[in-house]
Amino acid sequence: MPVSAELARTWPATLQLAVAAMAIALVVGLPLGVVTAVRRGGLMDQVTRVIVLVSVSMPIFWSGLLLILLFAVTLR
Repeated sequence: MPVSAELARTWPATLQLAVAAMAIALVVGLPLGVVTAVRRGGLMDQVTRVIVLVSVSMPIFWSGLLLILLFAVTLR
């Protein structure tokens, strides 16, 4: 099977996932950024800073395993 045919077959799903991820990032990130900028140095700023630092520092395979554990095992 040619690679171009396989890419053409999977392109719509990839685009849909990318758009959904960007929408979630905007809906969550923009309000959190505004709140932490307005209340600089406050509790919300500190909590958001720790969450962002941990999520950026964590390897993607580890966060994937934790999300699988959360959604598949804990939340069924």
